[in-house]
Amino acid sequence: MRLSCSLRGKILLHSEILYDRAGALTRLQNKYKIKYPEQLRQNIIEKNVRLLDGYIPSYSDQIVKASERMEIVSVNHRTTEFIASYFDILFAYNEVTHPVEASVSSIRNLKRMLN
Repeated sequence: MRLSCSLRGKILLHSEILYDRAGALTRLQNKYKIKYPEQLRQNIIEKNVRLLDGYIPSYSDQIVKASERMEIVSVNHRTTEFIASYFDILFAYNEVTHPVEASVSSIRNLKRMLN
């Protein structure tokens, strides 16, 4: 199985280094162990909650209108965007970096690592 860059990064950040003669892995861990910025977290959640529902044009309203017009492609596209925004909220809320275009198996592995 080929791991995404994002998943390899998570493995590096959450691994206990047992032997690192030159200190390269320790330097990498220290370089990338940064706190998730609170303002970024708040901005992502705020923006995406508005996109999901209750504001014009929210994804939920667009999905309903497209389904009323029986535009299946539009329903699919808006539903995809709705789910993407939902995951953006989840990752920001949990202060986890977003695994860009990660495969389903990579997300499952990431979930196992974070639990």
